[in-house]
Amino acid sequence: MKRWFKRVFGMVGGQIDKEILEDRIITVVGHQTVQDFLGNLFESNKDMNVLFVGSPATGKTLILKNIERMFQKVAIRFDFSTTTGRGFINYLIDKKLEREGGQSKLKNILVGDEILKDNILLLDEIDKIKPLTDLNMILQLLEGKEINYIKYRTYFKIKFTGRMRVFATCNKVGKLSEALRSRFLVWPLKDYTEEEYIEIGRKLAELHLEERDPEARIGIATAFAKAVYHSKKKDMRQLVHYMKLWSVYRSNGNTKTVDEILTLIPELPEELV
Repeated sequence: MKRWFKRVFGMVGGQIDKEILEDRIITVVGHQTVQDFLGNLFESNKDMNVLFVGSPATGKTLILKNIERMFQKVAIRFDFSTTTGRGFINYLIDKKLEREGGQSKLKNILVGDEILKDNILLLDEIDKIKPLTDLNMILQLLEGKEINYIKYRTYFKIKFTGRMRVFATCNKVGKLSEALRSRFLVWPLKDYTEEEYIEIGRKLAELHLEERDPEARIGIATAFAKAVYHSKKKDMRQLVHYMKLWSVYRSNGNTKTVDEILTLIPELPEELV
């Protein structure tokens, strides 16, 4: 199981979407301990809730996306930065009942048929959950693997059996209540070191730089990675965008140096930040 997990979680061969490869490159570099832990967890029979905490661009969301890809049939991912907690509860129930395989949704809710499959919940930006009533329902779910609520003047109860693994992310734990925080193993993700950032840049260059000479490609990727790493925002996606911009000119025969590409786009004015 572990070997299979590492093979899937890391880079894989064959024809595969570039975005998926990007995610796996960024997620694996610098997070070997997390990768080893997940391999052991999914091999075990343990229920567990894990909260990944770290500044932007440390790979938190990408870890969730990779887990979702590997366990599509049982994993449900939800981003609290784009919707409300109540939306999450409804979406979760609809998804789980849909996956029960043809049983009546009404029967599942009213009669209380249990969901027997393993459950993997991926909760991105959990510190943005609102309102309080929705937070309370998630606390119920994390504590007892069931949800109790009233909708359309009707009492609903849905219970999850089997293993429950909940993975969540946030930038800072200070916004979380003690009740919510205590239900997770809090796992801090460190910022990438410059060496790790350069390693990621070189791997991404194999996907995005229109340069056949390996040594030249490594040199260009290193220059881009160093420049972006020491900029105001270390976002990996910005690094990819600069590589693509360089390749746009390269593919048309209008070669520009790394410095010319970096200075091509002016600094963002303060009023637009």
